[in-house]
Amino acid sequence: MRKLFFVSIFLILSLWAVSQNKTDIGFRLGATYYIGDYNESLPFSSPSFAGGGFIKYNFNDYYAARFGLSGGSYTGSYNASAGYLPAAGGAFSSLIIDGCAAFEVNFLPFSPLASKGKRMSPFTSIGIGVSYDNGQIIPVIPLSIGVKYRPAPRWTVGVEWILTKTFSDKMDGYTNLTDQKKTIFHNNDWYSVAGLFITFRLLNNRTVCPVYQ
Repeated sequence: MRKLFFVSIFLILSLWAVSQNKTDIGFRLGATYYIGDYNESLPFSSPSFAGGGFIKYNFNDYYAARFGLSGGSYTGSYNASAGYLPAAGGAFSSLIIDGCAAFEVNFLPFSPLASKGKRMSPFTSIGIGVSYDNGQIIPVIPLSIGVKYRPAPRWTVGVEWILTKTFSDKMDGYTNLTDQKKTIFHNNDWYSVAGLFITFRLLNNRTVCPVYQ
């Protein structure tokens, strides 16, 4: 976990130093839920809260790479009326910290530096990372969809729904004894955050040519 933290800080500082006027720094806050043996499909079952920060390097008006750290609380409980689970326990609560790198794609041209136009765009992203949960480091794949809007120069606000696939079936403390033949893609837990974010395009001492706005 300590190595993950220092590697993330190094990447953030490196991007900040060499790529200002293409780099955004941002924060997000949202509601969380999990999908697993105790909740197979219901969105925002037993919701809690998560927050985090990220830095994003924008290649152009369509593509960007972002690196982020976040933490959130995830809760759930066994409900016998939703289906029988052999040897199921009671409620669980997990505090998950994750670090992820993602590739982001805008569906429309978007720039917080543009003097006109390019103010709003839906977007999607896919990434890879690791999460720390109950003493375990677990590989994860985050997927997201969202919409962003520029209310003022250099500022961006938006909504995003992030659904993260884990490579573990122990987030809820229960391993499904009836699904041992399923692959890791079908029998592992997911966690999700849906909420708001805000970013600011970092400043530098150079004037941005209108051609690149």
